[in-house]
Amino acid sequence: MTGKQYDRLVERFRKKPELVPYIQRLNNMLTLTGFLVYPLILIHLIRKKDRRIIPFLLIPAAAFGLVSLFRRKADRSRPYENPDIHTLTRRDKKGQSFPSRHVFSYFLIGVLLFSLNPVPGILMLVTGIFLAWARVILGVHYPSDVLAGAILGTLAGVFTLKR
Repeated sequence: MTGKQYDRLVERFRKKPELVPYIQRLNNMLTLTGFLVYPLILIHLIRKKDRRIIPFLLIPAAAFGLVSLFRRKADRSRPYENPDIHTLTRRDKKGQSFPSRHVFSYFLIGVLLFSLNPVPGILMLVTGIFLAWARVILGVHYPSDVLAGAILGTLAGVFTLKR
């Protein structure tokens, strides 16, 4: 994504900067939701004495570790590190942008939740799109980062269900 492409993407938010804190809150709220839902899924499986607890715990952990290792090796810079892109927010973290672990985790959890109860699972997957959008708008990730995170998270979720 070039600076001009990003500027077109966030043009309306530059005209109304008072909206930016709402996008930041959306990002934070959805991130927190993902980290609350996953333990609830595990607790549900434990209470039901469901044998899927092992793959639901181990496979996502291994997938998250692999994504983290790949990010470290790829070490892609973040949009706010690019001098040609003037993002709406700035952060201190450098590199490791590809793929987005937040979006990866959110979609993986959404797939697992869908397998237990389709309605909240679909809701989680749809709100995952909003999480991805917020992370791009805020300049934390490139569109390809969140797209890769969503695809890999979905695949990791499906793989978990097959075990």
